[in-house]
Amino acid sequence: MCDEQFTSLITALNRPADNNENTGSTMKQLGDFCDFKYGRSLPEKHRQGGEFPVYGSNGIVGLHNTPLTSGPAIIIGRKGSAGALQFSDKPCCPIDTTYYVDRTCTQADLKWLFFMLQNLGLNHLNKHVAVPGLNRNDAYERELLFPPIDEQKRIAAVLDKADALRRQRQESLQLTEKLLQSVFLDMFGDPAGQPQSSLVELLKKPLRNGLSPASGGQFSGTVFTLSAITRGFFNSSARKEAVFTAQPKSAAYVDEADFLICRGNGNVKLCGQGQFPSDDAIGIIFPDTIIAASIDLKKVSKAYFATLWNQPFVRHQIEAGARTAAGIFKVNQTILENIQIPVPAYERQVEFGKIAEIITRGRLALDNSVQHADNLFSSLQQLAFRGELDLSRLVLDPADDTPHATEPAKLATKTTKPKAASSFLQAPPAIEAALKALDRTVSQGEPIPW
Repeated sequence: MCDEQFTSLITALNRPADNNENTGSTMKQLGDFCDFKYGRSLPEKHRQGGEFPVYGSNGIVGLHNTPLTSGPAIIIGRKGSAGALQFSDKPCCPIDTTYYVDRTCTQADLKWLFFMLQNLGLNHLNKHVAVPGLNRNDAYERELLFPPIDEQKRIAAVLDKADALRRQRQESLQLTEKLLQSVFLDMFGDPAGQPQSSLVELLKKPLRNGLSPASGGQFSGTVFTLSAITRGFFNSSARKEAVFTAQPKSAAYVDEADFLICRGNGNVKLCGQGQFPSDDAIGIIFPDTIIAASIDLKKVSKAYFATLWNQPFVRHQIEAGARTAAGIFKVNQTILENIQIPVPAYERQVEFGKIAEIITRGRLALDNSVQHADNLFSSLQQLAFRGELDLSRLVLDPADDTPHATEPAKLATKTTKPKAASSFLQAPPAIEAALKALDRTVSQGEPIPW
């Protein structure tokens, strides 16, 4: 399904504002129809392997031979990543840092409930400062629109289909990164067997720390947010206005040769990630969550250095140096200066750069598509949460639970959404804008391009 079809589907499913009959949905508190069960302790040494995934608050952490749930289940982070949501389409083993909901815990359709929980803001209910934690009684008080079970199944089928399309695009984006790494290894082989230089030997000037914004500052300027360098390429749009206590010095501005590196702040995945800025980023302030390395581009090319930086050879060095005694990850200038960088013939680096440029252009186009699909999915999810989806034209095929458009003669009468609950959360501005753009009346019988 292309972006235009995705948009058209959402528009067609948007319930007209002038409908005047009730959908049969009612407002309910989550605790009225759902029970969060505690996961069980299952230390790594006791996991026997097998076909059943073991879930922690952040996802799958192992396998076991005996499941805890009676079938598919929703896993909710209880400690650590409090409120984080996972869905297992098979029996599984949620551990004691989680809650879970399977078919024995609720009268609702599980997949529908999973999508609706994503809009309840469970991750904002944390009451434990030292170790983030979710109290299920707080979650039970959240209100949401509870439609009849057939309506739940239709909503779940539509959202599941849209979510699958979104994830396919994300997987395509990940494949382009693997392609770039494959070309790199094919051209240069094992980095460990090549002549190496420390990072400090490849710099034109010393490493520089970013500038820290201050809420009470008197000097304003544009600053990059951390997401500018943590998406696998440089995202120039990730910037905001900020104020500082002193006039920013020239060292705080991005230079053409700067390679921007994420400090990490405890996150091993983000720790040490880096990107060269795009041309429109030159002269923008970089924050204190970033370290700038001014690379001597006469010794290493941009494409070669940026790709090598994300290869296991460099990543292992970063993680080994950045891991603290407390088990968190954070880089500093000393760690970065001692990173060893293989430096092959410059002509070979330039040859690789030409190939990398083609792949990178494709990645940028794919990323734009992924972001668009994410926004459209979020818009569709918000419409479902608010009771604004008109699913009277969709029927489920018992064989595959895939929604299909009905004939106009079979259409149900027009319906409207019930009054929304005061506890509904506001969607992000970009999603609200998308919803308003899609808010138009659709004639009854208009085909839905599913």
